[in-house]
Amino acid sequence: MKLSVLNEVGQTLYPVYGPDGEVTTMTTEPVITEAIDVDVQPAATPALTIEDAAPVGLAQHTMTLPSARAQGLAKEGHVFMGWTTIRGSMLVEPGMQPGDTFVIPKEGVNLYPIWQPESKATAKAPTPVVGGGTPTPPAAPGDGDGGIPPISSPYGENRRLVVVIPAHNEGDIIADTLDHVLDQTRMPDRIVVIADNCTDNTVDIALAYQDAYPDLIAVHETVGNSTRKVGALKQAWDLYGDAADYWMAVDADTRITRESIQQLEEEVLSNRKIAGVMCRYSFNQSEAKSGFVSNFLVRMQRIEFASWNRDILHRHRNTYVLGGQATLFRVSALADVATTLRRPCPWTVESQVEDMELTWQLQALGYSTLMSATARAWAGPMLTFKSLFAQRRKWDGGIIKLLRRDGMNDTTKYPWWLQFKMGLDMTIRVMFAVLFLTALTLHAFVWLWLWAIPPVLAALLNLDIAASMPKRTGSDVFAGATLILVEIYLWFRIAAWFVSWMSELSGSDVDRWEAQYKAENKKTVSTAVRAPRAMVAQTRKVSA
Repeated sequence: MKLSVLNEVGQTLYPVYGPDGEVTTMTTEPVITEAIDVDVQPAATPALTIEDAAPVGLAQHTMTLPSARAQGLAKEGHVFMGWTTIRGSMLVEPGMQPGDTFVIPKEGVNLYPIWQPESKATAKAPTPVVGGGTPTPPAAPGDGDGGIPPISSPYGENRRLVVVIPAHNEGDIIADTLDHVLDQTRMPDRIVVIADNCTDNTVDIALAYQDAYPDLIAVHETVGNSTRKVGALKQAWDLYGDAADYWMAVDADTRITRESIQQLEEEVLSNRKIAGVMCRYSFNQSEAKSGFVSNFLVRMQRIEFASWNRDILHRHRNTYVLGGQATLFRVSALADVATTLRRPCPWTVESQVEDMELTWQLQALGYSTLMSATARAWAGPMLTFKSLFAQRRKWDGGIIKLLRRDGMNDTTKYPWWLQFKMGLDMTIRVMFAVLFLTALTLHAFVWLWLWAIPPVLAALLNLDIAASMPKRTGSDVFAGATLILVEIYLWFRIAAWFVSWMSELSGSDVDRWEAQYKAENKKTVSTAVRAPRAMVAQTRKVSA
């Protein structure tokens, strides 16, 4: 029998047998007993006291679990919480606190210490209770975090997968998002809805789902959060960061396809160097409202993202941003970012594109960040020029701030190239407009068929991109082939990009999250609560 207590460098404890064959103590040095009547070997330090358990018919012994200090274990900046028998687990098992009596099986067992950062082990702000917005006191060390029930996975050891859905006034779409998460071939082990300062019926709808699936869905309301999505993610991280092995962030207006979680997990598991894999994003044309503008904007966003996806595929799926719409992360990689940068959570409030900033930090630590080869997600499109302009101002402004902060390096080379391309697109079009108007004014305009080559090539490229889109329609192909609609949209994108650069260079500091919320008009919607759809996936056979 061998009992192992392992820390970062590894430590093995060996049993010492007495004259009658009983275990009398433990030692860090191997002890060989040739015969049953050998003298008891002196135990090396540290030593564990072993007592007879005397279970009927079983050759077992008990031990009183020591503290980490008694074992000579220490981890700077961390507090010892207890022990676990599961490698990689971040939860203390019941009866595994220092001073508890532990039965040692005959075949031996490994004990692993559980460490928690001092910032989490000490008292912290109250956390929301599962299923409501009333704060509960912080949990005592070792009793779980925030009172959440323990999470286990039927898919295997160290496969606990948590889906986190931050939501701000998403009552019109949250039910559909949850339905898609529930209808997966690989079910998550916990679905967490983080309702952030909602004034509509988002919480009521989410609670209806929690009542229907109490062992699977948990609803929390943020407490005292003024930092938008990052603040909501931080409160979710405080609750579940130590309880999961894989963390999937899904926007409340995003619908993932039925095999997305399974496909993303398989890709992350394929290589420990992979920190995260995101879905391939697109938009559903059916979400456009009646009218030309809404249909035009959704179609152009579809073509734009199809082009973006193609660029990433050409880069062997290496992406400079793991989009927050639907990405599966390795929790240990997220924890590395938080620990290395001494952050309370992996995301930072210093950037309005927190998903891109996190991606760059993961790459700086040597991790790979990829777009999935197969998994897809349908994101929520912007349906008005006002909301789309506000969204792109937030994205463009956030990227520009990051580029100015980090300068030119291996991670930022491609984003800088995209900035150059946008500037080149703007310069060519402005010069063409100036020369064309000047020629007309001077009555000097002469048409040359050579000028038709660039637009024809552009139309062919757009046609190819449109033809590659999922759920494409004849209107998509027509829009790409005629070039005119795509060109109008590009002028719109150039305007948002140019204004963002001017704003950044002028030192303007505007809360772009708030501006986007206002532009989307996220206000109270109907208080009707739709009953959850039957969860078909719950009856499917679980496969590891």
